[in-house]
Amino acid sequence: MKMNGVTIRSIEELKRNFAIDDLVDEYFSGALEFFLEDIGDTERYGKIRNIDRNNAYLLIKLYEILGIPTELSEEEVRKIS
Repeated sequence: MKMNGVTIRSIEELKRNFAIDDLVDEYFSGALEFFLEDIGDTERYGKIRNIDRNNAYLLIKLYEILGIPTELSEEEVRKIS
């Protein structure tokens, strides 16, 4: 899966290269689910699969599942990883 133009292989790399648009695109394409499954993160995989795609709080749910503080900007997320 790519995040901010970089192929990622871990949650830490996802955070280090974080981009909101990419996260949402990868979620809707199914790539985020495949990524979590590939790295063996079954807990997050199950939670992501159970999000209703029409949920108004989709981004907040994704942040919570991935352990990203919702008040941080993209740049701040990249710095904490």
